[in-house]
Amino acid sequence: MIPVPLLVHTLLSLVCLLSVSTPTRATEWIDYPDNGTATLTHYTLPNGYIAACGCTGASTQYPTVAMSQYAYGSSTGYGPSCGRCFKITLLDSYTGTPPFFPNVTKSVVVKVTDLCPAGGAGWCSATPNKPNQSGKYINFDLAWPSVAIPNDFFPSDEALYGYTVGMIQMSLENLELI
Repeated sequence: MIPVPLLVHTLLSLVCLLSVSTPTRATEWIDYPDNGTATLTHYTLPNGYIAACGCTGASTQYPTVAMSQYAYGSSTGYGPSCGRCFKITLLDSYTGTPPFFPNVTKSVVVKVTDLCPAGGAGWCSATPNKPNQSGKYINFDLAWPSVAIPNDFFPSDEALYGYTVGMIQMSLENLELI
């Protein structure tokens, strides 16, 4: 027979382990397609930062993104999108006028390590029933600048586009990587 204190300790340890290792899902969330389009913004992620997915601080040395909250799948912890990899390819500016010149088709494979919180009218505020202001349900917020992504990844001709780096429309491809 197992002594009661040992049994209680074992059960509490198991409950703690399960509560830490089970992702918390948002009540509603967006099923992202294997291929499609989304919006892309960028944010500065401090070197060594441990984001919402809880990855090691070394993950800032690789191409990473925060995913819009309802696609990420959680608001209180790491979501089912943590660790997912996507190939993202730049398509055009938000308005498409003027188009990128020359045509920009830069791509990068990124890993989801963070969530981009919903709220207000931001790019990450799409819900299952309402897209963001570009008509997309998913936004990727690229950790950039980054040692893993070239400084010229985004088109940045301010005279032509009216901004240096803003919101870009992109295509996505969900990758199954090990």
